Order: sequence, then structure tokens, then C-alpha cells
Amino acid sequence: MTSTVPAAPALATPAPASHASAAIHCPFPARIHPYAEAVDARTLRWAEGFTIPVDARHRARLAAARPGLLTARVVPDGPLPQVQVFTDFHTWLFAFDDDHCDGAGERPSVQHWGRRLAVLARVAESGDTGPAPDDPYALALADVSRRIAQHSSAAQFTGWANAVQEYLATLLWERVRRTGSAGPSDLDGYVLLRLRNGGMRSSIALLDMAAGYEVPCEQRCSAPVRALAEMSALLVSWDNDLFSRHKEATVDGSEENLVDVLAATVTGDIATAELEAVRLRNRVTRLFLDLRAAVLSRADRELARYVDALAGWVRANLDFSAGSPRYAYPGRPQPPAAWPGQGQARDAGPPPCPSLAWWWEVLDAVRAETAPTSPTSSDSPEQRVPAGAASR
Repeated sequence: MTSTVPAAPALATPAPASHASAAIHCPFPARIHPYAEAVDARTLRWAEGFTIPVDARHRARLAAARPGLLTARVVPDGPLPQVQVFTDFHTWLFAFDDDHCDGAGERPSVQHWGRRLAVLARVAESGDTGPAPDDPYALALADVSRRIAQHSSAAQFTGWANAVQEYLATLLWERVRRTGSAGPSDLDGYVLLRLRNGGMRSSIALLDMAAGYEVPCEQRCSAPVRALAEMSALLVSWDNDLFSRHKEATVDGSEENLVDVLAATVTGDIATAELEAVRLRNRVTRLFLDLRAAVLSRADRELARYVDALAGWVRANLDFSAGSPRYAYPGRPQPPAAWPGQGQARDAGPPPCPSLAWWWEVLDAVRAETAPTSPTSSDSPEQRVPAGAASR
């Protein structure tokens, strides 16, 4: 099979920002699967076969967005069957978000929504559409579930199914928040929501399966690797906030967005909040780079591939978002520049988010574990950092 393969585009370089901190720092290389075009064409046919999105306008928008070109950047070297099911799952996420999570259309009651999400969670873990035989989203998710099971180990499949359940449960929490009238939440509350409501953890759970290898659970579940996975997920979600804010404000003002939360609780205005959002994500990128280097210094081949894939997700999302019509609503201002050599955070410490402070503690523990010790008489076993401390 042959395919016209687009060159992996470099991140857009608009006019220089007035301040280096206004540039998104992304020092990771751009890559794309050689069969990207074929993967994208197949996932759109797959979605059409299940009639998702249900709304015809959303189907047209999904086709124009070309979701396969995102996942082909995320997994640039995986076997085609695995890359395809990875792509189809992300197409499901895009479609479900468009039909049920975005937009100003009529929404079901919280009770009805909660049951719908619980049914979909059961479909994901069982591959059985018994609870919802006529729901196109249940049918499509069951197809994805069965195909993932074919290409994954029991541990990989269970990790994915659990992450899907977590994502769906968070959507219920998000809907409950939207029914209130308290306005934007505090920054830490929004961080807790954003860590899970974008579906990123379910995507990250499939990274090794999609590329044809497996990271042992003992490594994947260690504290440094979990922290890196969380950082990747939050960076992608925050970058989506920067690119999608205009669309969300145009279509439905009830969406919560990092920029709006910062404007309401920290900066007092949108323009300053946008700069602060970029600085915040650049601070997390700096931590990611430091912890990534420490993990890679002692990683085997599979773990190194996985850690590089976490970094690749961030770059893939930026490349896709910069050129995707998904976020190109009329009147959208120029999104922040993304320059590999600029935007480095000056502040290396944790932001004012208690829920993220653990990441910096993990880095401190890893550095303490790997720091050379002086062979002095006072260097007793009781004074040394115990081996494996950073893995807890």
C-alpha cells in the first residue's frame, strides 16, 4: 500500500512575541507516520460507518479536522493495525466531545447523563453493547474495545479500560460544575478537572500498545513515570485551552478554560491571563525536561520509547492544533507562537497549585536517589536515601 505522505510540519512561526515568555516552549522533534493519509482516511470511514458524530454538522467538521493526522504524529512508527485502532479511539473521543460535551445545544439531566456515561464505561471494559444495543457511540466503543483487546496484554487493556472509566466519571463531575452558577473555579480545582476530563490518560494508556511494545507495570506505575504521564496529559490539555478558547467562547460560553480561570482568579484580564497560561505551561515543560532526563539516564529501551512518546504527544498536539480547522473559528486571534528555542520558564519552582506540588517532590526524590554520596564515616545506612524511594 502506498500513500501520499505529508512532511511533518514545523511549528508555526508568526511574528515574534513581545516577550519570550509568550512563546510556547516545545523542544521535542516533529514526526509523522509514513501512512498518515491512509490512517486518516480509514478512521473517517470507520466513524461514518457508525454514524458518529450523530450531528451531520459535527461529522463534516470532524472530516475537515482530519483526526488521523493527529494520532499519526503521536505514534509515528507503530504497526498499522495498532495505529489504526489507536486512531479510531481518538476519533471516537473527538466525535463524543463534539456531540455531547461542546456546543450550546440541549443537554440531558445530570441523572440521565450519569447513566449514559456508566453504560459507556461498561461497554469499554466488556466490549459488549448489551446495555445499549442501539447507541452508535456504544457500538463504536465496543468495536474499539474488542480490537484493543486483540493487540494488548491483559495489563495494557485493563489500564486503558480503567482510564476510560475515569474519563467518563470526570465528565459527570464537569457537567455538575456547569449546572452551578459560581463562575470559574479556583486554579487548583480546575487543574484537578483538567488532568482527567480531556481523555488524555486513556490515550497515554495505549501509547506502548499502539507502537507494538509493552512497558512493564512496575516501571509504568513508578512515581517518576506517573508524574511524567500526568505532565504530558496536562500540557496537552492546557495547550488545547489556548487554541480552543475562542471556539468555546463563540459556541458556548459555559466552557471552563485555563485562560478564563486565570483571568477570574489571578490576573483580572484576558490578555494578561493568556500570557500567564503560557508561562504556567512552560514551567511544567521545564520540570518535564528535568525529570525526563533523570528517568532516561537509567531507562531500558521500552521505557525510553514510552517516555519519548509522552514528549511526542505534546509536540504532536501543537503541530496538529496550529493548522487544524477544528479551532479556526471566525475572528480567532493568533494563537501563541511555539518556538523550540524560546519560552523557557525562568521560574523552576512549582506553581500555586497544591495538586501539582507532588511532581516537584518526585524530582527531588529522584535526584536524591541518584546523587553521589561521599564515603565518610558519618555516611551510615540510616542517613542514605533508601533505594526505590522515588518509586513510591
